[in-house]
Amino acid sequence: MKRKMPVLVIIAIVVLSLYVKLSTTAYASQPSAEPPVQATDSNSATIDIVVNDAGELSIGGVNLSKLGVGSLDSQVTTIAKNLGSIHLMSQAQEVTVDVQGTQIAKIDWSADSRTNAATLASRYGVQLQPGVQSRIEEWVSTTTLDVTARFANEASKPLNISLSKFLVVDVQPNGQLAIENIPLAAAIDSTALDTIKMGGTNATVCWNKGKLTAQVDGKDLPTITLNPDGISMITNALNLDPSVAGATPAILGSKLGVDLSLPGGTHAAGATCG
Repeated sequence: MKRKMPVLVIIAIVVLSLYVKLSTTAYASQPSAEPPVQATDSNSATIDIVVNDAGELSIGGVNLSKLGVGSLDSQVTTIAKNLGSIHLMSQAQEVTVDVQGTQIAKIDWSADSRTNAATLASRYGVQLQPGVQSRIEEWVSTTTLDVTARFANEASKPLNISLSKFLVVDVQPNGQLAIENIPLAAAIDSTALDTIKMGGTNATVCWNKGKLTAQVDGKDLPTITLNPDGISMITNALNLDPSVAGATPAILGSKLGVDLSLPGGTHAAGATCG
């Protein structure tokens, strides 16, 4: 089962990329593309996935085998080697897929066509809640996601995440968690939930390139800023595995925010991270 998990990770990323827009990757084996459509809120994520001869999976500069994830099945490794590289790119108006630099498919879409497709799907029983559909459209129209899966005996390139839009997380009265209005198979114990609610019913947390800012019920908490040199010193002192330590620059250079709402709370309207 452990060997199948990396494959599921790749599939999940591939499916996600069909809903969000992707920027151009700078790999030499890939053709140039038109500049992405600019949006009021700029959100982007570049993800590099590498499979090597040993079947080890590396994502965003981190070798997952060093974290206890098993190697891929030999047949999966052989398929990855034969394909070479797969690149998925989606912009506000289109999605493209290329293999080894040759375009395989292209989907032209617009906001209206996406709405029409969702309406058509609902007639066949594929129904999204209005809140979920609305949030998907918000992310599609403002996000740039770039995903490359390739075979190589080298580490994957560092993860690059810069999301100005907050990820919306809700805690239902029964403790169930939901991300972007999508329920998760996870819940918070009622006792723990009551304790958390004592602090407030809404919180925003923004990690912006080494700086952590947070608010609870609209009130600012102390800001924490990490010094890259200090983090590097601690990394060396603890003699961390190079694969794990290599993710530090990507983490310090990332931007990601979470808007958490507890029962009775409301999300921070119009708030952005960074």
